[in-house]
Amino acid sequence: MDLRTLLLAGSAVSANLSLAMLYLLATGRSYPGFGLWTAGVIAVAAGNTLIALRSQLPEAISILLGNALIFLALYMFLFGLNRFVGRRTEQCRVILPLIAALSVLFYYWFVSPDLRARILVVSFVICAYLTVGWFTAFRHLPKVMLRGENLLLIGFGIFVASTFLRPLVVLFRRSTMSDLMSAGGFEPVAALVNILGVVTLVLGMIKINQQRLEEEFRQARIKLNALEGLLPLCSHCGKIRDEQDEWHSFENYLRLHSKAQVTHGLCPDCTRLLYPDIADSALQELAEMK
Repeated sequence: MDLRTLLLAGSAVSANLSLAMLYLLATGRSYPGFGLWTAGVIAVAAGNTLIALRSQLPEAISILLGNALIFLALYMFLFGLNRFVGRRTEQCRVILPLIAALSVLFYYWFVSPDLRARILVVSFVICAYLTVGWFTAFRHLPKVMLRGENLLLIGFGIFVASTFLRPLVVLFRRSTMSDLMSAGGFEPVAALVNILGVVTLVLGMIKINQQRLEEEFRQARIKLNALEGLLPLCSHCGKIRDEQDEWHSFENYLRLHSKAQVTHGLCPDCTRLLYPDIADSALQELAEMK
């Protein structure tokens, strides 16, 4: 298959995957960052479509806008991953290199046209950002989940390997490159590998989102079971023993195993016991206030 067909096929795959992600968003079954991932997959579909239509669209739209959407997807993936694991994204450090890369693309398109240089720039940017994404997922996902998600790491790894090999092939290629769609060589292979990378990456994103939902449900079930079962209660002091054989006051136990907050007051019997002289009148006033 030629490069144009593969790029359009990749766009179709990305568009269908984004529909599945939009469904999860619409049903409310997603964590912070998942919406950014969805927007990133949509940007990939749109960017690949513009790049594939290079001969039918003005080059400014195909080259600059198409690659700008791919760069936007990288930003969305990284920003979304940081939100998912609870890390703050330093916006300037993420956005400024992308703007610089677009400026270099503009130079090698308008000032000094050079397809080989543009491929090197785009490949380097994608490889760098997805490498950061791989390390972020590897280091920080285990902190918010019981187990890491290998599928997401594999997806990042496929992209990193593809975008690392692509510039090496271009550098050692002896023939001139004037048109991307007819470049041949490694370009169709890279496009096919990128389709596999998108599928693996998105499936990894969906899976870790579902795993966090399952873990949240499991924790909620544990708390519910703790409140539903028999509570070992000290007959003298009233403390409760938990699953770790530690004893807690009733207030602390309720705080640890539910969202309830305890406030203190006096029941009518204790009011009469402690304040027999004023208990009846005080209770009568409270009843009238209600």
